[in-house]
Amino acid sequence: MASPFASQLGSGYCPSNEEILQIKELLIEPTLRMKELDDEIAALQKAIDKLRGERDGLCTYVDAHKALISPVRRLSLDIIEQIFIACLPTHRNCAMSASEAPVLLGRICGSWRTISLSMPRLWSRLHIVQPNVKLDGTDGIRTPMDDSEKLDQRLESTKMWLGRSGQCPLSISVEGVSEPRVMHTATPSPPRSTLLLQALVPFASRWQHIHITADSSAFNAMSHLVEGDVPMLETLSIRYSQSIPHREVRWEQLGIFGGARLCSLSMPGRNFQDNLPLRWHQLTVLEIVDPYHEFYMHIERILRIISRCPELRICKLPVENAPHGGGVWLPHPAIELKLLETLELHCKSSPESLLDRLSLPELRSFSISGFSQNTPSLIPVFILWTRLETVRINSMLFNFSLLELLQNLPPTIRRLHLDDKSGTFLDDDVLAVFTPAPGGSAPCCPALEALIMDQCPLISDAAVLRFITARMNQSSLTLKRLKIHFRRLMTLDILPSLQPFIDAGLEVSLHHTMPQRVSPWQGLPDTPPSPPD
Repeated sequence: MASPFASQLGSGYCPSNEEILQIKELLIEPTLRMKELDDEIAALQKAIDKLRGERDGLCTYVDAHKALISPVRRLSLDIIEQIFIACLPTHRNCAMSASEAPVLLGRICGSWRTISLSMPRLWSRLHIVQPNVKLDGTDGIRTPMDDSEKLDQRLESTKMWLGRSGQCPLSISVEGVSEPRVMHTATPSPPRSTLLLQALVPFASRWQHIHITADSSAFNAMSHLVEGDVPMLETLSIRYSQSIPHREVRWEQLGIFGGARLCSLSMPGRNFQDNLPLRWHQLTVLEIVDPYHEFYMHIERILRIISRCPELRICKLPVENAPHGGGVWLPHPAIELKLLETLELHCKSSPESLLDRLSLPELRSFSISGFSQNTPSLIPVFILWTRLETVRINSMLFNFSLLELLQNLPPTIRRLHLDDKSGTFLDDDVLAVFTPAPGGSAPCCPALEALIMDQCPLISDAAVLRFITARMNQSSLTLKRLKIHFRRLMTLDILPSLQPFIDAGLEVSLHHTMPQRVSPWQGLPDTPPSPPD
C-alpha cells in the first residue's frame, strides 16, 4: 500500500502532532481490513480442524486394521528370536534402560514381552551402574542421606534381570562410583558397590566375562569364592572407583583367580602379585594398569611374569627400567611370545632392556607412551616386527629424531597414531615423510590407511592439503582416514579442496582449537561460561 510517509518508515524520524493525527486516520481502513481477514482465517481454521479431526478418526481406523495384516505378525518364532538377538549391542553389555534392547523389546506389545521374557540369551549380558550417594551437610556432618530405596530398586532389578538368564553364561560389568568415607558413625555401612557385588555372587557359577569398577573394599564380597565356584569364568577385569584405596584386599587369597577357564586378566598394578593363584600358562590377555600413572613394574619382574605366559595375545604393562632394589641386572634369557599380537607399554624410563629380550614374531599392534629423558631409538625392534600394522607413539617419550624413527617404520603399517603433548615434535617435516614426492620414490608407510595426529600446532593446513592430495592421487596408496587436532586456529580452509576425496570415501576430521586460557573473570561469582571451541 502506498503511504505518504514511505520515506520516513524504518527511520528515526519523529512526526509532528498534525502528522500523528494524519497517521492515525490513515490506519483506520487497514485496521478494519485486518479484522476482516482475521475473522476469515478463524472460520477457515475451524473448518480445517473439523476435517482434520475426521481424518484422524479414519486414520486410526485404517491403521488398526492394517496392523492386523502386518507381515511381522506372520513371522515365525525362531525368526523373531533372531531379530531380538540382533537388536542387542554387540560392543558392550546391555544397559538397564527402557530405550534399548532387551527392555525396549518387551514394551512393544504383550506378545513381544512374552517372547523376550522367555529368551534367556537376551538377559545374559548386563551393565550395572551404582546409584550416586547423596550427602547432607547438616550441622557440618557429612552423612549419607536416606536414598537406599534407589539402591534397593537397582539390586532388585539386577536379580530379576539375571534371573531371566536361565543357565546362560553371564557377561556383567559394574560401574561403581567413588564413595566418601562416612565419619561420625559408630557402625559405618558397607560401600554400596559391596552390596552390588554381593547381589552378583549367587550367580558366580555362570560368570563368564566380569568387569568391575568399585570401591576397593567391595571386592571382599568375593573373598569366600573358590576356583570351583567360577567354572565358566574366562575374563576378569578389576578397577578402583577411587584413586587411593582405603581398605585393601588380600588378592592372593581370592580363589576366583584360579578359575579353570580364566584366560584374560586386567587389574590395578599396585595389587598385582606374582603369587596370584592364576593358571599362568593359559592366559591370553594380561593387562596391568594404573590410570593415575603412579605404579610401574621393573623389567626384571615383567620378564619373570611373562615367561610364565606363553599363550599371551594381548599384553599391557607399566614399565620402569631399573633393577630391583637398585642393584645390578639379573641374567634372564630371551623370551619368545609366539602368539602375542598387541603390546602396550606405559614407560617411566627406557623400555629398551625389555624389548631387547623379547621375540615377537606375530606382533601386529604396538603402543608406547610415558615420559623419559633417556629413551634410545626403537628402530632395531621395528625392523624385527615384520607383521606390525598399528603403532601409537607419544612423542614426549623420545629425545632423538622422530623423523628417523618414522622413516624406518615397517612398510606393513596401516594405522599410525602420533601424540605430541609438548607441541614441539609434529610439524610439516613429519607430515612430509608420508607425502609422496612428484615422480619420486614411494613415501613411508605405503600401506597406511589411517593417520591420527593429536596436539600438533606446528603442522600447517597447507601441508595437510599437500599430503592428502598426493596420497589420494596415487592409486597404489590406500589412505582412508585422517584425523588431526591442531591446537591452534585455522589459517586456511582446505575442506572445499578435499571434497572430491571425501565424496570418494575418505574420512577427514580436522579439529582446530586454541589452548585453554585463564579467564579474566576467574574467581568472581558471575564468571561467564567459556565459549565453545
